[in-house]
Amino acid sequence: MTIKKSVLIADSSPDALKALSRGCGADGLDVVSAAGGLQAMVLIAREPPDLAILDFDLPGADGVSICEQMARDEQTAAIPVIILSTQSSPEIESRCTAAGAHHVVKNSEALGNIRAIIQRELGAKSPANPFVAVTGAGSAPSPAALPGPKILVVDDDANILEVFSIKLSIFGAEVVTAKNGAEALTVAAMETPDVIITDYSMPGGSGEYFVHHLRNDPILKDIPVIVLTGRTFQGAEDKALKRNFVGRYGAVAFLTKPVEEAQLLAELRKHVTLPDS
Repeated sequence: MTIKKSVLIADSSPDALKALSRGCGADGLDVVSAAGGLQAMVLIAREPPDLAILDFDLPGADGVSICEQMARDEQTAAIPVIILSTQSSPEIESRCTAAGAHHVVKNSEALGNIRAIIQRELGAKSPANPFVAVTGAGSAPSPAALPGPKILVVDDDANILEVFSIKLSIFGAEVVTAKNGAEALTVAAMETPDVIITDYSMPGGSGEYFVHHLRNDPILKDIPVIVLTGRTFQGAEDKALKRNFVGRYGAVAFLTKPVEEAQLLAELRKHVTLPDS
């Protein structure tokens, strides 16, 4: 009987924690999760995992401090640690290196980088996409083995970009990001995404600016666009704004934040193929 490898995941973002836990679970790992640094330390001491994934900015005790404490304990000193951060800096890199931890930046490539480290450290079978069926030698690839859809996410909030990148990667998508409409036009031209999710209000190029120019581009004009907005009218959906995007610019969906995961996935599945769970 094969004993599953275990991983402890601690992240201050509930959405990121859920997405990472789902991804590692899909890769055949036993997952224990924690929302804060103190809880993570207790769980690690109680039952040391085979690997730990720790957010750099955990409340109570940051990821590097936990890693440093693990190194001082014989029971946990040899446990591989991955530190996640929303950005990279010489200080963060230096602290992670000194603590003997792997450092991964939370972006569209984060999940793939995490899986590669897990595979190296644990020898675990970690496919790039947990929903892809592995075909035998000489057999033709099944439709499920084809690359996932490419999704461009545009938002000026770095946390939203992080969460969307992780969540959509879990569902097999390749995620590219941009922080405003002007940048998104360049990314769209370079990447030619299958579908676009864009915020409405952004400095440096709004969602309306982006979609207007997108529709005037002969190559990009037919890409499905889902618009997200926190703007409301008297506490309800801004119907005038919705008519503008859906009627004038041909947006395929106009959703008011906060958007439920199931609702967004349902809209995406109208245009691209994503697994059900």
